[in-house]
Amino acid sequence: MWRVREQLIQTRQFPPGAFAAGLAAMPSLHVANMLVFVIYANRLRWLWLAYFPLLAWIVIEAVVSRYHYVIDLPAGAILALACVQVSNRLLPQSTAGGVPGQLRPKDVPAGTSPDTSRRPRAERLQSRPAGGST
Repeated sequence: MWRVREQLIQTRQFPPGAFAAGLAAMPSLHVANMLVFVIYANRLRWLWLAYFPLLAWIVIEAVVSRYHYVIDLPAGAILALACVQVSNRLLPQSTAGGVPGQLRPKDVPAGTSPDTSRRPRAERLQSRPAGGST
């Protein structure tokens, strides 16, 4: 690093290959991102079958291309699992409309559908029955 700095000061140019070395980053967000995709794609088998080989490729490629050390990969996986757990706790899930995991707005009572018309919001609020559930 100091050699690069000194040459940059003297010549105002980076030495050849200054940015060619791989950068190691902890944790691997490549693995974390792809693992989140694989976890949520588990609901659709065909999508899971498409994403899982990509996860395997990214795990191998991240180390071989020297962008990550091997220890970065499980750290990225732990981060992904923690983020999935937090998001599942914070966001309510239901089987609205027959789609597993589809989120429902909090102001829509259970067993009903949200008003998807193009009417202005004030007009929709006026048409709601009085004393609606919260």
